[in-house]
Amino acid sequence: MVCSEVPSEPASPTSPEMLSNLTDEERRARISRILMKKDIAQSQLDTFNATTFGPALDEDDRVKLKTLEQDLINALRGGKP
Repeated sequence: MVCSEVPSEPASPTSPEMLSNLTDEERRARISRILMKKDIAQSQLDTFNATTFGPALDEDDRVKLKTLEQDLINALRGGKP
């Protein structure tokens, strides 16, 4: 049985070797596309969080939630603060 050599994989589009072959304009365009994709992904994540978890709590709701949390902890400890 003859073992063949595994061919090397082509360089990743963001590898230093590939980026060094690009002009400044091509590099800027690639970075711009990556940032745009990041912004789109962040927007989708924000939408998902808003629809899944509801609107963000305002300060009064956070205080009420923290108070309820502390009351629950105290109750579980047998009423000891």
